[in-house]
Amino acid sequence: MKNWFRKYQSILSVSVISVLTAFVYRNSFTSPFFQDDKFHLSLVARGNPWEIIPNFPYRPISIQFFYTLGHILFNNNVFGYHLILFLAFVITLWFIYKISQYFFDNPLKVFVSTFIYALNVSIFANFYWIAVSYFVFAALFIFSALYFYLRNKKKSAISIALFILALLSNEIALIFPVILVAYWFFYRDQKLIKAIPYFVLSMIFLIFRYTVVGLPKSSDYQIVVNLQIFETLRWYFLRGSNLPEGVNRSQGFSILLMWTLNMGILVFSMVRSKFQEFKMALFSIIWFVIGALPFFFLPNHMSSYYLTISLLGVSMFISNYLENKKLIVIFCLTYLLLTIFGLNFLSQTHWIILKNTGPIGKF
Repeated sequence: MKNWFRKYQSILSVSVISVLTAFVYRNSFTSPFFQDDKFHLSLVARGNPWEIIPNFPYRPISIQFFYTLGHILFNNNVFGYHLILFLAFVITLWFIYKISQYFFDNPLKVFVSTFIYALNVSIFANFYWIAVSYFVFAALFIFSALYFYLRNKKKSAISIALFILALLSNEIALIFPVILVAYWFFYRDQKLIKAIPYFVLSMIFLIFRYTVVGLPKSSDYQIVVNLQIFETLRWYFLRGSNLPEGVNRSQGFSILLMWTLNMGILVFSMVRSKFQEFKMALFSIIWFVIGALPFFFLPNHMSSYYLTISLLGVSMFISNYLENKKLIVIFCLTYLLLTIFGLNFLSQTHWIILKNTGPIGKF
């Protein structure tokens, strides 16, 4: 029985987390099209979804191909689009689980790392808003590219191909080569020269975007470099630690208490471990910063789903310090409740849900 469990441990763990995630976000599967969705669908209906519109994001895989495929398979049945995105998310969880195995020998830590990522309420938009497909697919291709990069010590052909798909899904993929350099700096089990093709491809992509597509003109995307970045960092840190936006002492106080309990468990575990595994902790922090670095300079356009890539750093940092099994159970249960209560709170307050569905009711 033990041998059977070990053999299928990865599949069972990811399946349990996926089913739990599907249950928590079950209302999102009927969330209708709105805003950007209608524009993308109109291009498909006109028979010209591949049209390059100046200064408008051009993401051939995550937008043009995805909406075209969805239209062919499901027409205007919104459930089908959500199903594709959820399946992409499940596959992403598989790669996150396998990546976590490279950093943790303990299967429980690997499970916790994947669990924390999957159920972080900051990526609720990935489920409720189909137009955020460009982050769903970016995560899929970035994490799969990293997995094959780590798995193959000599050749990176599969990883490079997946990186190209990531670039064609979301510009956030440009941070991937920087992550590879950070990984090399801390772990040195890969040659730095392996990162060169990723930088070259990034430069080619940047030239294409700048000369052919252009950059967004909206003032919301204006880069701001001043002391406000610290407030922006604080905002993203709170979202990454699973505290929903809008929660304060007067609104969602019970959520704030659960979040405080979880942070207390984490700090206690860090002190108890005497801050061991410092290398892993520092790499996790750097991952978090690099994974959302471009958005820290956009204070006029802050969205929690921008943390889709960064969250792996959060989940690895927490898993790194959780050692006691009882505390792990308490932390995970509280974390799950925090997500459920947080989603209930966002369902009544956040514009993404209110604009396309209206309040969805309690869990």
